Amino acid sequence: MYNSRGKQRQEKAALDAKCKKVSGLMNGNSKRRMELLEKENRLGVQARGKYNEMEELRRQEESRQQRISKAKEDLVAAELELASLPPYEHPKDEIVKLVFDTRDTATKKTMVNN
Repeated sequence: MYNSRGKQRQEKAALDAKCKKVSGLMNGNSKRRMELLEKENRLGVQARGKYNEMEELRRQEESRQQRISKAKEDLVAAELELASLPPYEHPKDEIVKLVFDTRDTATKKTMVNN
């Protein structure tokens, strides 16, 4: 009987050791699973942030392209308006005429007063 009890104790000790080992493995797996879930959550947040950033950059680029297109249209309109203006002529002849007219008028007034 003593042998039987000794054998039972050994078997119990072996089962306890196996149980402890399995429990340790389960705890390790549970801890690792929690770490992976936290990492997944963190990476999900980062990915959403990157997608939002990409969308914002896309909107900015679209707006930039629209501004460029508008500026090109404005440039074409300004060039057409400039081309339709009459060529600039220096008013030298008109200035000379005004000067002489002014002198003639002054001369006539002087003659009338004398």
